[in-house]
Amino acid sequence: MFPQVISVLVSLLFLVQVMYFTSKHKLKDQQAFLWIIISFAGLIIAISIPLFNRVAAMLGISYMPALIFLLAFLIILSIVLYQTTVLSDQQEKIKNLVQELAYLKKDLRDTRNNMNNRGSDQYDNR
Repeated sequence: MFPQVISVLVSLLFLVQVMYFTSKHKLKDQQAFLWIIISFAGLIIAISIPLFNRVAAMLGISYMPALIFLLAFLIILSIVLYQTTVLSDQQEKIKNLVQELAYLKKDLRDTRNNMNNRGSDQYDNR
């Protein structure tokens, strides 16, 4: 019973930490939602450790923490894959913004040069 209490307390602490980071705007809504779901799932798992013992036995896993580590590994792998896709999308957007900024700077420079040339041509015609 004592390990289950510790697990529940750690899960609650993690949930509080996610809520704190969300309230301080350190986590954006989309990522905060993902971490809130994960922290609630951790809390549910911590509460239902006896159920996981039975599930592990039904799957032929003799050591229940191995099942927990397997599930945690798969979840973390999924999160890393998701974050990688988000990062790739952001990199593409940054590349497009940098290219657009370079084009706008060149256009502004050309416009200024044209205006300067027109101004000097007006003085030359007098």
